[in-house]
Amino acid sequence: MSKEQLVELLVKFSLGSKELFMKFGFAENGESAIDNLFVISAGLDSQILGDLQIFSQVKRSVEISKSLQAIDSRTDRWLQYVFRAYKEVQTTTNISNGPASIAHAVVSFVNDKYKDISDKKILLFGAGELGKRTLENIVKHNFSQVTIINKTKEKASLLAEKHHVIVADFCDLKQNIHDADIVIVTTSSASYTIDKSDVGLGEKLLIDLSLPRNINPNVRTLKQIILTDIESLKDVTDVTLEIRMADIPQVKQIIEKYKNEFLLWIKMRELGTTIKDLELAFEADKQKEIIKYQGQYTEAELEKINPLIDCILKRIQSKNIQYLKSEYEHNEGVVAAFRKMYSLDSNAS
Repeated sequence: MSKEQLVELLVKFSLGSKELFMKFGFAENGESAIDNLFVISAGLDSQILGDLQIFSQVKRSVEISKSLQAIDSRTDRWLQYVFRAYKEVQTTTNISNGPASIAHAVVSFVNDKYKDISDKKILLFGAGELGKRTLENIVKHNFSQVTIINKTKEKASLLAEKHHVIVADFCDLKQNIHDADIVIVTTSSASYTIDKSDVGLGEKLLIDLSLPRNINPNVRTLKQIILTDIESLKDVTDVTLEIRMADIPQVKQIIEKYKNEFLLWIKMRELGTTIKDLELAFEADKQKEIIKYQGQYTEAELEKINPLIDCILKRIQSKNIQYLKSEYEHNEGVVAAFRKMYSLDSNAS
């Protein structure tokens, strides 16, 4: 499948547009693609360093792909190494320890902005995965009122019931924006979901966690309106983030280790064809020699010496294959030399 076909499928099933993909998306090939999956799965390329949301998405994507039998053996092995790297990163480093997710950064930002939050009303617009995580952090703090709205009210109602907050109808979004002191948007629309005409008057903090942005920047033209987004939240000062950053070199070493193991597996897998051809060539030579001297031995005699011949050939094969594997790791030219020495290509033809 070509890159263009993959883009078409992504656009179709994500209900997005090709224009947005070309603006925000990218495609990787070869080793850079391999490296990219390791990096994002380990949390190094998250909006907030160490955030595990992307890995959760990768894991879910793998589960869906496997259920559809859409993962080949090579990709499956690649993912095994990615998951091993993730596990070691989580158990041996502090890259994801402590509350430093995007959702936590939101609350940190609000606490830095206001000395007292006990009189602040928060509206959360969006009940997806990020909305859920954000709400979990919000309810840990003493806000005056927390309201959640989603286009599909059922999802918002489930979260509201779980966290004991207010749920409002989507048709009342504008009124709830007017009433709120802080509006957090986690929707995933391809276009703006909030415009300056929706905001109203008075002091208000708007936080846009959506990608692409779902709050129209024109709200900044309104007096007393403050708009911030994920990029700004990345700069929120947090001791936890400083601790995480200290472990970046160790995380990179872990990634490099498992990436190199996977690349070596690929090389050895490609070596498999030559090893198989070598084994077939030894067997063919054995059969030729048996036929050549068949008249000089009885069937009983041949049956007796056959195990000895096999044992000798296997020892020779084993030494050849062992040398081939050890040398191939840093000298790919050894394959061509072996194929020429044993006429493997002519044998294959």
